[in-house]
Amino acid sequence: MSGDEEDCGADSGDRPDGTALARWMAEHTRDTGHDRFRVASWSYAVVKAGAWT
Repeated sequence: MSGDEEDCGADSGDRPDGTALARWMAEHTRDTGHDRFRVASWSYAVVKAGAWT
């Protein structure tokens, strides 16, 4: 997450869903005035052995 000129270093950590992340960002904006965030999402893939052989 970033302030005006450089990253502030705060990290939301893993959040269970988009609502929890949005709440964290809103609280951080309220407390710091920072309004720019880098958001990364990820998912799991399940692979069965021998599936592509």
